[in-house]
Amino acid sequence: MSKSRITKVKTNIKPLRTALSLSLLYGVVCLIYIHFSSNLAAAYASNWLELENIERVKGSLFVILTTILIFSLVFIYLRRLKIRSALIKRQELALFTAENKALASMFALSVAHDIKNILSFMDMGINEIREGKPAADELEDILDNFEEVNEQLKDLAMKLSNLSDDNSKGLKNFDLSRLIRKVVVLMKIHQDTKFCKITVDIPEKLKIVGDEFLIKRTVINLMLNSGQALYNKGEIAIKVSEGKDEVKIEVHDDGPGIKKELMNKILEPLYTTKENGFGLGLLTLTMCAEKHRGTFEIGDSKLGGALFAFTLKMKEKDQEQENSD
Repeated sequence: MSKSRITKVKTNIKPLRTALSLSLLYGVVCLIYIHFSSNLAAAYASNWLELENIERVKGSLFVILTTILIFSLVFIYLRRLKIRSALIKRQELALFTAENKALASMFALSVAHDIKNILSFMDMGINEIREGKPAADELEDILDNFEEVNEQLKDLAMKLSNLSDDNSKGLKNFDLSRLIRKVVVLMKIHQDTKFCKITVDIPEKLKIVGDEFLIKRTVINLMLNSGQALYNKGEIAIKVSEGKDEVKIEVHDDGPGIKKELMNKILEPLYTTKENGFGLGLLTLTMCAEKHRGTFEIGDSKLGGALFAFTLKMKEKDQEQENSD
């Protein structure tokens, strides 16, 4: 989504100087009026009583005229202020509507991106069945993959139905190591990664509290990005490490890496260097880190390619729950 341009309107109006100038002008006009009107009154009055009446009429006219003048100026100013406020409200409403449309469009593309990735696993199984009659154990693996795809689609539907819920919902206790192993099994049959060498460095068992579906989406998208950058050949390494109050997940590859000038651009929604890409693959990276109060990192891998990593903060009560398990 392109960045909106904010036009800075320059104005020469300076409130203090303007107010001071108008006040001085008003004071000078009043002094001139009093001086000349008093001289005229003294010239035309034949006695003190007539002079008193002239001064009374002159003062009343001055009050009436200045009242009308102040009313007119204030009315014009407030009317212009009201028109400007209404214009600003219309612009804010138009901006809000445009932002909502852009967010809805981006969200729809994000869902389409995830559904495409999920269904690609089913395509692999269908192609294997069409190519020939698989053995019983191979057919069992294909059916397991179909069940996994079905579960992911159910999870995605559940997420869509709970969009208005609190961000903390959807968190549960699960084995992160087991999740990573299941993802690796799926990636070994995906058309973009099945010829890559996939290695894992993870604990035997690692219980955490988090959004299992979102973490799975993030790891799948990062591995697919690596596989596509490697043109389905090369090495992808997954590493999971546990700190004092956080868990770190790293995805390494030995591909061409990321150019420094693209480091910031690749995180922009809809930005992509792929011909048929959505530009939303890394959106889950930022979403996952944000939901789990963690951070994310993009840099160079020790394998020579790219490194994508993110952390998941662990609450104290989550650690206690883990220890009790």
